[in-house]
Amino acid sequence: MQDMLYVVLIVLIAVGANVIRTIVKNKNKRLELQHNMLKDEIKLEEIKQKNYLLENEKLRLELQQIQSNTSTKAELLDFKQLGFGSGIDSLSNVDPSQPKEAGTKPD
Repeated sequence: MQDMLYVVLIVLIAVGANVIRTIVKNKNKRLELQHNMLKDEIKLEEIKQKNYLLENEKLRLELQQIQSNTSTKAELLDFKQLGFGSGIDSLSNVDPSQPKEAGTKPD
């Protein structure tokens, strides 16, 4: 009877060890997957940060280009004072509902 008890005990220990080994193995796999996911998230965040910096640099360069190409208010006033603005004023008084003069080309 005692021999049977020892056999059952040995079988239970073997089965228990197998179950514990399987649980530990699955936990290690899960931890490894979580580790890989964290590494991928870190890479993604680095890429997002680089993209953000590149977009900011691009926008800064575009803004500088716009600012360098845009005339200042003082330059526009000087331009108008020199008499170059008179052609623009004459065009602003044209009424589009009036027919065009004879001899002019249609647009």
